[in-house]
Amino acid sequence: MILFVCLFLLSGNVFLLRSEDKKQKRDALFAEGIEYANKKMNSQAIEKFKKCILLDNQFVDAYCSLGVVYINEKRYGEALLVLEKAVRIDSRKANVYYLLGKVYEKERKYEEAIKTWEKFISLESDTVRIMEAKKRLDFLSGKTSGKANENTNKK
Repeated sequence: MILFVCLFLLSGNVFLLRSEDKKQKRDALFAEGIEYANKKMNSQAIEKFKKCILLDNQFVDAYCSLGVVYINEKRYGEALLVLEKAVRIDSRKANVYYLLGKVYEKERKYEEAIKTWEKFISLESDTVRIMEAKKRLDFLSGKTSGKANENTNKK
């Protein structure tokens, strides 16, 4: 019985060690991805962020960073996929909604953008970014009310 307990404890320590090694590797890949992104070496950044996600599919920061690179590349469909995944993982991160709001606007999905900016405002603490989001909401409310007016004029 004691041997079994010792083996169990040792195997638990090995698991913790592997888990810690995995986290360190993930963090190193993430840092490399950030470096590549800052140098506008987008294909290398994408590769690093994807590897981060393979190591830890709950790592929201990697999804967000991958989304930023996709936005910079004007690959909005791919950005939407990774950012929507990030929201499903953690719906309390304001930055994800900030990025999603930008992508929804680029994709002319104005109603989704409005909901997203509103959610961002409810989570954000930085007043400058809140003011930016409110400007986006004002702009989008004009877009959606104009769309409603077009629809009534067509009838």
